[in-house]
Amino acid sequence: MDKYQILVEELLTIQPEDFLAEVECRWNNDHNNNKGCLFAYCSPNNYFLSYNNKICGCITQVKSGEDVAYTEELTQLIRNNPLIPESPNKIKQDRAVLEEFAKLQRHMDETIRKS
Repeated sequence: MDKYQILVEELLTIQPEDFLAEVECRWNNDHNNNKGCLFAYCSPNNYFLSYNNKICGCITQVKSGEDVAYTEELTQLIRNNPLIPESPNKIKQDRAVLEEFAKLQRHMDETIRKS
């Protein structure tokens, strides 16, 4: 089980009434640690980054059109994904949704974040 799967499992065990507050806490957390990594920015260093005079955002910011991901291919992959909401406060406590965040973070690890 990787760090993303661990986080998915943790988020699924949180009381439903506490879920969005927990997401917000983790979304605002340092994205390089295991508590916030599921919501890291769509950039090589996991942080807010300017790319081609555009701002790399997190997955929900890219989905909303507010920001972009590090590559056009990744931007389109996120924007075309029906499971990804346009705001952190719209993330659902649903395995399929959380797994999609994990899948996208793994994809970024394998592509734009390779060392």
